[in-house]
Amino acid sequence: MRILICGGSKSGKSLQAQRIAVGLSRQSTAPLYYLATMQPADPEDQARISRHLHERQGWGFETLEYPFDIQLALTICLPAAVVMIDCMTTLLANATFRNWPPDWQSGDRLFDQWQTLSSGLLHSVTVSNDVFCDAHCFAAETEHYRALLGRLHCRMAEAADLVLEAQFGQLICHKGSNLWEALL
Repeated sequence: MRILICGGSKSGKSLQAQRIAVGLSRQSTAPLYYLATMQPADPEDQARISRHLHERQGWGFETLEYPFDIQLALTICLPAAVVMIDCMTTLLANATFRNWPPDWQSGDRLFDQWQTLSSGLLHSVTVSNDVFCDAHCFAAETEHYRALLGRLHCRMAEAADLVLEAQFGQLICHKGSNLWEALL
């Protein structure tokens, strides 16, 4: 099963995704992996990563770091595994802005990688950020990135079995309500 959870900053999406992934792992006795996508650029990023690792202690996750090519995780993850990917927004930014000029084709490749990875697993729980609600005008590169992320979200939502949105720590089901009810 492919689960996509989107939401704004600090909406509770990662915590909810962790709970779902752990529940699916326990239910199926499948190995549990956390694919971290952040590539630390400074001490603040490193502190954030350390905090996240500490917060996940005791949850049963084996953390794997893939800031660019998530389908490589298939070389480590067992096919009968539950994998949480956190997060596609960061992964897309890493791929798009890895070099200059930006790689505006990165969304298609990232979708293909996600498809390959998630279809090779028992369950995938993918987190991504909603960066579309503010009314600010951004630089052209940022607006192009936001459009790229929007298209990626639409493609992932179409391919996912269950699509959830996190708001105020609660999850709203947009697709797969029968699966969502079975998970509750």
